Amino acid sequence: AAVVRSAGEGTTLSVASDSVAILGFTLDGSGRRYDRLDAAIHVRGHDVRIEGVRVRHALFGIVAEESRRVTVTGNDIAGEPALPPGLRGDAIRFWETRESLVSRNHVAHSRDVVVWYSPGNRIARNLVEDGRYGTHFMYSSESVVEDNRYLRNVVGVFVMYSRNLRLLDNVLAGATSADGMGIGCKESGNLLLRGNRFVKDRIGLYLDTSPLVAGDSNTCAGNRFTLCQSAIVFHSSEARNRFVGNQLADNQSQVEVEGRGTAMGVTWSGNYFDDYRGYDLDGDGVGDVPYESRSLSEQLTSSRPELQFFRGAVVLGLVDVASQ
Repeated sequence: AAVVRSAGEGTTLSVASDSVAILGFTLDGSGRRYDRLDAAIHVRGHDVRIEGVRVRHALFGIVAEESRRVTVTGNDIAGEPALPPGLRGDAIRFWETRESLVSRNHVAHSRDVVVWYSPGNRIARNLVEDGRYGTHFMYSSESVVEDNRYLRNVVGVFVMYSRNLRLLDNVLAGATSADGMGIGCKESGNLLLRGNRFVKDRIGLYLDTSPLVAGDSNTCAGNRFTLCQSAIVFHSSEARNRFVGNQLADNQSQVEVEGRGTAMGVTWSGNYFDDYRGYDLDGDGVGDVPYESRSLSEQLTSSRPELQFFRGAVVLGLVDVASQ
């Protein structure tokens, strides 16, 4: 396969035309200016296809701006693991890019995969690992995120100021840093989260003021939360959120509410909690009394954040034993 090496400044390959195909070679390097978005490939055109490309030592990987029907598929994009995540460039960056597809790519050690001001896109079957944001949506509604694997990123998927997204059958694992989470949602509504697996994340699902718009709602159905420090956390998101048929097992905390809020306005139906302490006298497989999350240690750490220092310590375990 051919190798195209950067001259050390600017973008290595620019596309400023429609109906272009970039297929099957290596792009090595780019300039280092963040303000100019120095990238391996920069696209400003419609019906562009980028497939089978290997990107190494570039600041940004693939950037598409003001474009439609861009296909980014089967590429291998690696950032610089020696740099802190915030100093790396984005592996894939969509800006005002619509009706496009990002599929079957392998992204490693980048900063983010960005979808900003870019509605109507599909992100499917990618492997994104060891970065900051696996995929970051902002003002990008009507999109689908399906069958991706997000491994060891700070955040798997973060959705901001967006509506009508579907997040389906993704794996979000290993977001274990102090601010790590599988999926975060801020001021976003009409979201469907279905069939996702949250594994060993500090926070599995984080809802902040979501939904925001009156009349919107969010549905979380058929997901699995396992080995998370906190499976589900609400911040000012007490109403119009519906949880149906989810499984929560082996998490340190199943549900938390930040600040002085409450989760009593959330609708819960048919969920499995492995720490359920009720009973099923009629044998129909459904508990006869509601699940209640009662943990004195969680109440203490929620009201006094400085006590988080003792998470996992014997002393908080003894507090829970005594309270039970």
